[in-house]
Order: sequence, then structure tokens, then C-alpha cells
Amino acid sequence: MLNRFWAKTEPFQSVMTHGIVSGCVCGHLMQKYLAPGSRTLVTNLLGISEEELVAFMAYLVSLHDIGKIEYHFQCKDPQMQEELTKMGVKKSTVGKENVRHEKTGAIAISRIWEQQGQDEDAQDIFSALIGAHHQRDYGRGFRSEEPLFLEGRRNLEKMMRRRFLPTPDWKLPEIPDGEGVFETILLGMMILSDWIASGRTFSDAESWINGTDSEEQ
Repeated sequence: MLNRFWAKTEPFQSVMTHGIVSGCVCGHLMQKYLAPGSRTLVTNLLGISEEELVAFMAYLVSLHDIGKIEYHFQCKDPQMQEELTKMGVKKSTVGKENVRHEKTGAIAISRIWEQQGQDEDAQDIFSALIGAHHQRDYGRGFRSEEPLFLEGRRNLEKMMRRRFLPTPDWKLPEIPDGEGVFETILLGMMILSDWIASGRTFSDAESWINGTDSEEQ
């Protein structure tokens, strides 16, 4: 189902494909274009190597649209709404005009990390980056309990973890007390990576992206 949840419609691009492309773009930017001083600053604050930082940011950015695996967003496309209705997915009673996918994404990924036993402060900081990647002050997230979407988000995180992180049990970096400067750097990289991945260069990515490593499709 991951290759059917949409992130973009003209042309179609799944959340899975857009996540992979965004993560790869971010990894390249982190390695080739992030100033060495900024890279060193972040690695020192988080206590990880440069290789681990690049891998982690590719993983984090690949999940920036995880909140699109949710009823309100998916039903913006009439064809998907019809498909969900045929599958027996019940219509949400929450007004769709109040729901922002990036804020839903922050709730969703924090929930997944909590179930994994990740550090609470790290959950808060890194999920907040996902929640801020469109820089919108209005709207709110939606905590969906629909099994189809819960499973889809878990499968997306599992796929991106396997694709980008060095080991399956890799933990979120611990956050140093009183240090927040790295958040601005990482949020900027996330926003830039999403913008590039959403451009014309990757508009046909759905036709060539390698998704053969996922049994969850």
C-alpha cells in the first residue's frame, strides 16, 4: 500500500518515492554542500560521527511527509477517497481544513519512536523539525487510529530506517542540555531537500525509483 499513498498528484508520486528521493537529496547536500564548520558543530553537539549525521539526516528527511499517510490528506484526491471508501475506511469527523500534514507527521513519528523506546528529548526535538518543515503557524495535527494508516506509517519508517541508517537498532542522537543551534541547521537542510526533491528534476521519479527492497508495498 505504500506505493499507493500519494504525496504528489501531477504527476503522481507516492509518499514512499518522495521520501526516498528527499532522503537521497539530503544525504548529498549534507556531504557536498553543508559547510564543514556547520557539520562539525552538529556532530560535536550530538556526539556522532559525520557519517552517522549524514545517514541520520537522510533518514529523518525521508520521513518528513509521513503525516500524509492520513485520511484528510489522502482524501484531497477524489480517486483515493473513493478507494478508501471501498476499503471500508470510515470518514473522519474532524474538519479537514484544520489538519496540517506536517503537524500530523510530528505526532505520528513521535508515536513510532516512543514505541521503539527512543530518548524522549530526542523525540521532541526531531519530531518538531518534521512538524515545522512548512513553517506554518496555523492548523493542527491529527492522531489517527485507523489501522490502515497506522500500519502504513510504521512500514514507511521501517523502510527508511533500513534504507538510510547504518544498523536496524540505531538510536536517535541524545540532545545536549541548553543547545539548540543545530536545530536551525537541520531544519534548513530538511526544507531545502524537500524543495529540491519536489522540483522538475525528480518529477518522473515514480517511474524509475528503486523500491524493490520493500516487502510492504
